[in-house]
Amino acid sequence: MPTATPTAPLSTAPAVGVFGAAPPSTLAPIGEPVRPRAAPRAALLSDNPWRLLVRLALPAVAGMMLIGLNTFIDAVFVGRLVGETGLAGVSLAVPLTLIVSAVTMLIGTGAASVLSRAIGAGDLETQRGLFGHLVALSLVASAVVGPLGVLFAGPLVAFMGGTGEVAAEGRAFFEVYMAGSVFSVYGIAANMLIRAEGRIKEAMLYAGAAMLANMAFCAILMGGFGLGVRGAALANVLSMAFYAVLSTRYLAGGKSSFPIGSLRPRLSRAVVGPILTVGVSGMLAQVMQLVQQGATFKSIAHYGGPADVAFMGAAFRIVLLCVIPVFGIMQAMQPVLGVNYGAGEIGRVRRSYRVFLIGAAAFMTTLWLPLVLFPRAGLSLVLPEHPFSDDDVLNFRLLLGALPLAPIYFTAVSLFQSVGAGRKAGFLIAARQLLFFVPLVLILPATFGVRGIYLAAIGTDALSAAVAAAMAWWALRTLRVQPSEAAVAIA
Repeated sequence: MPTATPTAPLSTAPAVGVFGAAPPSTLAPIGEPVRPRAAPRAALLSDNPWRLLVRLALPAVAGMMLIGLNTFIDAVFVGRLVGETGLAGVSLAVPLTLIVSAVTMLIGTGAASVLSRAIGAGDLETQRGLFGHLVALSLVASAVVGPLGVLFAGPLVAFMGGTGEVAAEGRAFFEVYMAGSVFSVYGIAANMLIRAEGRIKEAMLYAGAAMLANMAFCAILMGGFGLGVRGAALANVLSMAFYAVLSTRYLAGGKSSFPIGSLRPRLSRAVVGPILTVGVSGMLAQVMQLVQQGATFKSIAHYGGPADVAFMGAAFRIVLLCVIPVFGIMQAMQPVLGVNYGAGEIGRVRRSYRVFLIGAAAFMTTLWLPLVLFPRAGLSLVLPEHPFSDDDVLNFRLLLGALPLAPIYFTAVSLFQSVGAGRKAGFLIAARQLLFFVPLVLILPATFGVRGIYLAAIGTDALSAAVAAAMAWWALRTLRVQPSEAAVAIA
């Protein structure tokens, strides 16, 4: 089952202001703070948790569903306008974009956690300095991974199994994508700051606008100019640039509820340390997703055939569509937990966690039940002409088997990230893949063949949920606010 926050490699968004000129009427002069508008802090600290769940989760879920839909539409563009070879090449390159997602989550997850806790604690110094640090970290990370990605595009695509024309198409896409990766890193990380202050609706509106822009750019560059897979990658870069512009105008234009301070990039150990401590877990989630996908499909290719690979690909997409809304609920939960933890409201942290867990579990079960009862109908949405056997149906049900337990795992990871316990979040993420999934996917198929891969999936889900439940229960029972953890003082 997918475990990492989905990112939409062919459909996310960008950043400007920091990278280019912006209208002087919307951005404050360098060095001059921007006065924030009314903060949502009071609502996060006082509103009924159920009301917060509905108000924050609905736009977050809608935004995540749009991202999932846009990824599918991107594949349609490539398949129809470039052809099967182009689609195969892009399919090999897309998992490699998790490299960019990993550094983005490293910065964005950590900065979001620090910000929400600082808002709760009323630490204005931390709030004023955080944006400059996010800009600097984004530029440094992009300066490293971007050129390396372009330089090693060929070997990386070949490592994924690309040969001949397929490898050439994959390399063409990946080179353009990595050349413009600075917009993805900064744009998504900046948008995560907007979510962290509790402005989920605004953050998702910007994400949605970028998704629509990506579709338009794909149609123009691929359909109008015939740029092929390079056009698909360039469309992503341009949409991410647009995303970055929107997020920058919001943050630097006085619309945020927290003070921005200087727009200059800056780095200090006192701030970078806490950002990276929590952010490592976000990065690890992306890396572990790549590990899981690689181990799954290599194992199926070894024990099965092309039909088994195609079936797993279809089943995996359906499961991911079920999980995406839960990711939206987790995004809504993060500022609620972080702000209340920063304010020392431990009782509200506990209550809010329970409410969001129940809401996520109910939502997941609503999506899960029809698929379990009518598996062929669900699978036909992706493979309409495939004659599904009884073995296919059983394998699909095994893959779905423990899906209602997934919110336990996801909410536990989000809990630890929200309160600054990055090591515990990282342990849960790493344990899921390295302690549970990898050993099971190596052992069970040797006895059960392809069926063993699906058994490994349900076993991983169940074990991960059990460990996450135990860790979350103990953490909530013993949770205390330490002044050094609630906020970070920026020198």
